[in-house]
Amino acid sequence: MPARHDNRPARTRSRTHEAGFGVIELIVAMVILAILLAAIMLSFRGAKSSTYAKETKAAASAYAQAIGQYQADHANLNPTGLSGTAGPLNLLGKPYLRAVPDAVAGGRVSVSLACGAPAGGSFGHISYCAQGAGPAFDIKVWTRASASEGWTPAPTCHLGNANAIPRC
Repeated sequence: MPARHDNRPARTRSRTHEAGFGVIELIVAMVILAILLAAIMLSFRGAKSSTYAKETKAAASAYAQAIGQYQADHANLNPTGLSGTAGPLNLLGKPYLRAVPDAVAGGRVSVSLACGAPAGGSFGHISYCAQGAGPAFDIKVWTRASASEGWTPAPTCHLGNANAIPRC
């Protein structure tokens, strides 16, 4: 008997094997989506740590300006008594900083009035270091990507008028 050929038009043939996506295709699509999501998450983490570093450097810059204003009013002497996170005080007992920087007030950046290494769970740290009576001073700045990450032994950068490197 001769072989039978299916002479029906293509539209009326059975589509049992063409009904949808196969399991392999679905798994490949899910793997691709997972890789894309991981890449997006890493880029957001990098952007977040960059923001913390910028916040810390901006807060350190505000302290450096306040110390510079103090020195202009006090014959280039370094402030001896700093008032907590408010920075140096003028002759009336008011801080040279108009307001404590948001990053410091919000707890994202810690401030040390003694020249020392950071401690604590903040994302950035500012340390004021007087270099004698004046006028040289150094503000050490440490930054990190997350509060659970360890602090580096050396500061990220320096502000002030001392010759410390790297500069912010």
